[in-house]
Amino acid sequence: RQNIKVHLHWKKTIPNAIVDTARMHQVFFNLLQNAIEAIGDEGEISITIYPKLDEDKVVISIEDSGPGIPAQVYERLFEPFNSTKERGIGLGLSIVKRIIEEHSGSISVKDTSDKGTTFVLLIPCVSVGTSKER
Repeated sequence: RQNIKVHLHWKKTIPNAIVDTARMHQVFFNLLQNAIEAIGDEGEISITIYPKLDEDKVVISIEDSGPGIPAQVYERLFEPFNSTKERGIGLGLSIVKRIIEEHSGSISVKDTSDKGTTFVLLIPCVSVGTSKER
């Protein structure tokens, strides 16, 4: 959409993470599609990537300037068949969560209270020269 601005922020050095590229593409597609739909005709999306070295993880934050998530939806956000969209079937976020967990990662949502929504992904990283399993 023409009136949605996307901001990318990342540290120069991001540790490697072993991921299934196609499945992670699905994660980002679903999260960005949700952000675009939440924003509507005009707004912003910020994607921030940085290392969380004390936990050997990469943090990926996707924040939108939409209306936020209603409290009654928030608790069931990652449950299958839970949708607020007219044509949605409610599988997008449950699939996202499953894919992230299959990568030994986690996903959370920051408190949205009318200021947009922020999804935070934590993905395990690997150090060069080590044989860490995911």
